[in-house]
Amino acid sequence: GDVYKRQVHGDLGNTQITDKSLILISKSLRRGYPLLEKFLLMCWNTQISDVGVISMAEVLTSIKNLSEIFFDFDKCVSVTDIGIHKLVDSIETHRGLTYVVLYLKELPNFTRSTLDRINAVKDARNLSKFGVDHSFK
Repeated sequence: GDVYKRQVHGDLGNTQITDKSLILISKSLRRGYPLLEKFLLMCWNTQISDVGVISMAEVLTSIKNLSEIFFDFDKCVSVTDIGIHKLVDSIETHRGLTYVVLYLKELPNFTRSTLDRINAVKDARNLSKFGVDHSFK
């Protein structure tokens, strides 16, 4: 790929992808896209777990140029608070992000504490957009 590529859109929703796939994507982004600014990843209704979500958190940690992320983890039943917390930690510490959208609907293991954590970071970071779509009651 083009080393100067600044946008990556991965539409892997409703497919057979696994954590292994996300780890490979994470490694190739970290190695091959140091100037990446916009990263959109759709993984809704897949078998990914916290391991895959944490590999995406590592992308944030290592690519300083990122300014926009959009992650869709709707219906990923193996994703729990552990992965989401790690992702939110990375969002909190990443200084370049201005636009964050997270889709977290129909996650059976999504709890109030995670929502509170997200909202705390949302308030602290004051991004131009920090959207979270969830079905937490």
